[in-house]
Amino acid sequence: MARKTSTMPTLFKRSKHGCYCFRRVVGFKRTTINTNTTDYTAAKQFLRKYLQGESATALAVAQKQHVSKIASAFAQAATGQTIQQTHLIDAFAMWQKFTPALSRNSERYKHQLTTYFNRFYEWCQTNSINYLEEIDHSVAMQYRNYLLHEKFTVDTIKKQLRLLSCIVKTVQTVNNQPICNPFTIAILPKNLSIESDETSHLPLEPQMITTIMHEASQAGKIWLDLFIVGMQTGMRLKDAALLKWDMIHDDIIEFQPEKTIKHGNIARVPVSPVLRSLLQLTPHTGSPYVNPEIAKFYLNGDWVTKRSKKIFEKALGKQQTQYDKTGLQRQRNGCIRSFHSFRVTFMSLLASKQVPIADAMAMLGWESVEMVRLYTKLLEKAKGDMDNRNKAVIQQMQELVIPLPQATAKIVPCKADLQKLINLYSNVAIGKIYGVSDVAIHKWMQKFGIVRTQRLESPDMPPEVIDRIRLHIMQGCL
Repeated sequence: MARKTSTMPTLFKRSKHGCYCFRRVVGFKRTTINTNTTDYTAAKQFLRKYLQGESATALAVAQKQHVSKIASAFAQAATGQTIQQTHLIDAFAMWQKFTPALSRNSERYKHQLTTYFNRFYEWCQTNSINYLEEIDHSVAMQYRNYLLHEKFTVDTIKKQLRLLSCIVKTVQTVNNQPICNPFTIAILPKNLSIESDETSHLPLEPQMITTIMHEASQAGKIWLDLFIVGMQTGMRLKDAALLKWDMIHDDIIEFQPEKTIKHGNIARVPVSPVLRSLLQLTPHTGSPYVNPEIAKFYLNGDWVTKRSKKIFEKALGKQQTQYDKTGLQRQRNGCIRSFHSFRVTFMSLLASKQVPIADAMAMLGWESVEMVRLYTKLLEKAKGDMDNRNKAVIQQMQELVIPLPQATAKIVPCKADLQKLINLYSNVAIGKIYGVSDVAIHKWMQKFGIVRTQRLESPDMPPEVIDRIRLHIMQGCL
């Protein structure tokens, strides 16, 4: 016969001076519950509230309410207090506040994370979900199915689930609450694949590299220097843009790839002859970065990414740099050739020279970090031999020796020079000298507070006159 619970349990003491207790069936087991009081009246009141909580919980279960509402109903009936619930927006703000590593990322990456959360929040609003405690495994799987239906790639889905998992873990730690964390990669079906025509980055042919370098030289010396670093080292765009002087020693560039910096792996790339010549000609301006202008632009926006993409498109054409993403609107701007192609090309050159995979992983800093770490530990004493072997390979790569065009010198107007030129030439003529439009010259005049007192005609200035004036400006003897 099944055991029945009594309507009113009996209060008792286990010892003469102990607290009052009573017994209830919890989870099909008879359990002794301590009231934590020696006063009979207070113990009786505690028992009454406990029974009220049981009734409220049974009603919530019968109505198939969410587990968080059931727990809140029990707490309200038993203690008179409700369980603290965290709103989704407050949870995201809490994660931003208590994640110091977030400040090291670019504004573009932060915006991407915000977009991921806003997409999840909008989906929750359509499903009447407002608090983090209302999310369980079934809700997480429903959101996963929504992302699959919207044709997101598996990698993008993993990034979104990883963000939501980090948010839940942060709330668990800060509020000290045992919240369920349903956002794990385990909710993804095994061998999941989405049909896509996406093509990975392709390596660059020698003629393509020459064309790209010529186009970069037309954009300016800072862009040519950036592209040389990427082509000669296989670095990602962020690593090449933020290359520092203290990373270079003994003809080896040693750095932590920003993409996998949380894993702590180290990349060690030998300096090629072309890159060594570039570094020797690059002056130290007091900045820690090898290319301080590019580093400044990269840390303050996404202009470097857009500009480098534009240089590739102008050099090779859109048909050689982009692929058709018919049916996948979210990825229609994908590239098959961009700055990342330097990395693919570098990797292909290493493979053509039969460089051991462990050495290639050490140079490129691949994401299979554990294999790199294990191999590095085994060869810790022989690290010098590995570096010498890699140096020899780089020195013998004739593919890295390419003709480099002369970078076009960029002249920035200063107030003194501009004050002299406006008395002799029109804005159109001055624009030809600086290689900009007359509108840009007008804006520079407004910035310096220069006012033209008389209007001048635009003479036809031959190229040799323009070159002579530009030379005087660069020499400071205008």
